[in-house]
Order: sequence, then structure tokens, then C-alpha cells
Amino acid sequence: MTGSCGKKTSTEAVCVVSAAISCDAGFLQQISSLKFYGTVHTIFDRTVNLKCPNGELYTIATDSVDNAPNTLITDIDSFSKKGLAIGDQVYAEGERLYVGKNAAVMLQQVHVWRSKLPSYSEEEEILRNHVAAAQL
Repeated sequence: MTGSCGKKTSTEAVCVVSAAISCDAGFLQQISSLKFYGTVHTIFDRTVNLKCPNGELYTIATDSVDNAPNTLITDIDSFSKKGLAIGDQVYAEGERLYVGKNAAVMLQQVHVWRSKLPSYSEEEEILRNHVAAAQL
């Protein structure tokens, strides 16, 4: 696949090029491997959800959204009215993630985000007490 974003013709919509701010380590690894591809699943003002052939969902988000697993935070202010459509092809090429023909996210200076899970007791009784307390 060859990305057309940035190679505007007279009939092509304006291209939105944004910079990545932070990205989940696993998502970034998928993109960097250049094997990442999928389609736009849903579009909201602050997020665009992507679906890969294996059923995994990923999110591209504005900087008003917190870091999260499978999420790429960008400097774009809104995804509304940017020319994106459900079903648009999404793929990695070079140091960019292309979203349809109208958007690309540059990955050159992205900060890698890693989730830190809290530790949990391995003792069943302690876990049962915590669950019971949470249900009150």
C-alpha cells in the first residue's frame, strides 16, 4: 500500500497530518513492525477506534484523552469533520500511521507509555474481603 496523504491531487480532500504525543508500548510495537493494518471501526469527536483482522481494537485519541492500553494520543484537537469514514483502511508505512486517504499520524517523537498494574495479594481470603468491601 502506498499512502496518499500529503500527495494531494485536485480532487482529493485536505490531508490532516498530526504528531503522536504518546502511545501504548504494545500498540507502538505493532505499528513499528509495519505489519499493523485494519479499518476504522467508529469515529467520535475525541477518538477513532480501529479494528484489526484478529478482532483487536485500537484507539487514536486527542490529547484531551488519558493514556490507556492500545491507545495512541495525538496533537489533533478533534476527529469530527476530518474526512474520515467507517471502513477506511488503516496501515503503517515508514514512520507514519495512515488513516484512510485523509489522515496520517507522524510517529518520530512519540513518548512510549507503559501500563503499571497494582500488585494484588495471592491469598484468596484477602481478595474475598476486598470484593466484599467494594460491594458495600
